[in-house]
Amino acid sequence: MLKLELELSTLDYEALLERILPLAGDKLSNEPLGAVLGSGASSAMAKAALRMMPQEKKDHMAAELINRNADKICTAIESAAAKNGVSCRIRTVRAETED
Repeated sequence: MLKLELELSTLDYEALLERILPLAGDKLSNEPLGAVLGSGASSAMAKAALRMMPQEKKDHMAAELINRNADKICTAIESAAAKNGVSCRIRTVRAETED
């Protein structure tokens, strides 16, 4: 087994938010919250809130998002490796913040 460590020193939280809001809106399309998340106004409000949020809070939210989607991330990395002729199996992906 080989263990790799990856540290992110910067992350474009606004771009991440742009990708997440429409997905959340689609998943909740039958609920009132889905309509709010899918609208352009909610994106502007979310960006404004994100800009005011402390960096530590943004990092914790990003880590939670990564951990909740670890299986999908593993599959995406394995697929990208296979497309480049490298066979691999990823056991786990885990994110944590440094406080």
